[in-house]
Amino acid sequence: VDRISSCSLKHLRITGCRSVRTPRVRVSAPDLVSLTLKLDRIDAKAPCLENMASLETAYVYLGYEGPDVCLNYHYSGGFCGANHNEECKNCAPVKDDGSGDTVLLGGVSSAKHLELISEPANFILSRDWNHCSPIFSKLKSLLLNEYWCDAPGLDPLLCILKNSPVLEELTL
Repeated sequence: VDRISSCSLKHLRITGCRSVRTPRVRVSAPDLVSLTLKLDRIDAKAPCLENMASLETAYVYLGYEGPDVCLNYHYSGGFCGANHNEECKNCAPVKDDGSGDTVLLGGVSSAKHLELISEPANFILSRDWNHCSPIFSKLKSLLLNEYWCDAPGLDPLLCILKNSPVLEELTL
């Protein structure tokens, strides 16, 4: 599959994503109400989430394995190129993967209830923050795992809180 596009789709659950012709599967579903994205398989590359204006609830889990995981990740130094000169085959193409500004965060930015769970070596959420900091204008409740608290200076956590003007409930 290269693209999922539907004006009537209300609920979507993705447990693996792979495209032969494009860098990432693109998903556009303007009437989508709930999204579950659980990527913990070796071939599960995060899809590029586009138009999801009606999104109410989103659950995103990015696992330890797969093409969006830095193969040279160091807990003390981060991803490839952060504090060392190694570059892995996974991180290198992400600089120009054809996905525009963001891969995941732009698509889930209209959600009212959001769970973002990521394992440390997964670089997609970090890449998204570096490309663009989306505004979560409708976000009322947010659940984050330790990935968001382990970053130097708590930058990802501070950024998501700064860009969530109506947030009422935060669970860490």
